[in-house]
Amino acid sequence: MALILDGILFELNTESRDTAFFIYNDDGYEFSIDCYFHANTFMDEEITPYLCINAIPIDSDNLEAVIGKTFEVKTIEEAVIREDTLYIFEHEPLENYKLTVIEFENDRAHIKCSGTAVTDGYARPYKTAEFELDCYLPVITNVNDWAKFGL
Repeated sequence: MALILDGILFELNTESRDTAFFIYNDDGYEFSIDCYFHANTFMDEEITPYLCINAIPIDSDNLEAVIGKTFEVKTIEEAVIREDTLYIFEHEPLENYKLTVIEFENDRAHIKCSGTAVTDGYARPYKTAEFELDCYLPVITNVNDWAKFGL
């Protein structure tokens, strides 16, 4: 249950409400993910990454319908519009990524996500790093779900 960013491992922080697989049913079903990680050294600095992928529509009210499907953002412009970010030194857009829901087990969503993240948006040209995420996130459909996870 970790993020690998440019070869550096960051363990998922599961003791926080900042880590979850959120399911919404406002104008149709959609999900989003937030992942908060424990600190490690990256580019000679200690950082605590935070990944935010905003609302992804689900074609059905059956959540199982998303298992095995891949959601993809192909350009940095699309990630900027969606406001999908990876916080390293500050919030930076993802250059591209693929996210797949592998399964649901014990009120958790097993997800895999990989792509390219902007690591320094002020550099010219901006700097990037490859990332991979493989983790189980608590499924949250309403505020009462946090109790299942002791949060």
